[in-house]
Amino acid sequence: MIRVQPLDGTPAMIAQDLSVGGLGVTSRRPRWPGTLVPVRFRLPGERLAIRATCRVVDLVEVPAGTGLSLMFLGLAPEAERQLRRFVASRWIEEGQVPPGNGDVGYV
Repeated sequence: MIRVQPLDGTPAMIAQDLSVGGLGVTSRRPRWPGTLVPVRFRLPGERLAIRATCRVVDLVEVPAGTGLSLMFLGLAPEAERQLRRFVASRWIEEGQVPPGNGDVGYV
């Protein structure tokens, strides 16, 4: 489980899906598509947290809460490297070969 903390003081969200392009999260607070959301989260095994500004691109049906698809806007190079390593490691843990571009992942 990856806890995603909005930097606007609202309650934390939980990542359900993660890729180099963005996050799928469950939130207690709905946000409309187009809304910008600055966030901070730490990947398992990483010392430094990733800070990113995300844009809500879609609302997603989930069993509880509100599902949001968030797209990263301009990740720092080190944050992108962390995400690529994490995504590739998840594929390998499942005994699969990651896609060549490393853009697809999950939590």
